[in-house]
Amino acid sequence: SVCGNGFIKTYWDESKLDNESGKKGDIVIQSVTPFHIFVPDIMLEDIEDQPYVIHAQIRNKSWLRQTLGVDITDHDLDSVDENLLNVMGVNRNEGKKNQVTILEVWVKPGYLPELPNGGMFTVAANKLIQGRDQWPYEHGQYPFAKLDSSPTGKFYNTSIIEDLIPIQQELN
Repeated sequence: SVCGNGFIKTYWDESKLDNESGKKGDIVIQSVTPFHIFVPDIMLEDIEDQPYVIHAQIRNKSWLRQTLGVDITDHDLDSVDENLLNVMGVNRNEGKKNQVTILEVWVKPGYLPELPNGGMFTVAANKLIQGRDQWPYEHGQYPFAKLDSSPTGKFYNTSIIEDLIPIQQELN
């Protein structure tokens, strides 16, 4: 609510254990900050109208190895990775050595000629590490839900903090 925008990502994780049935696989609901969701057209208000959505994450290289089975040892962070890490609060050089930027790209059907049925692919350390050449969900929607605060008619909304700026400036 402070940013005026929020996102929830919902997906199926086969490695989770369902507490009720004891079977493998469960739904995961994850909060995603607006600083990690990228869209091409900020004039489109609804996330479902976007032709693609990128979910950027910073993960430890060991997480990437354990979760996706990908071993990345020769990756040095570029300036985009460095900036994303700084925004996320990872400022120590020691921590940065073990981190990698992961871009999860969701493409709606009909946007890319290479993916006529839509799809999803993941890029880490400038390498394609997984992908699907069709839309993974029958409902045809992104796995992200956008939570709005004060609508502006654009993708990113305002927050109540903007109303406080003149009052704070007067106080200062």
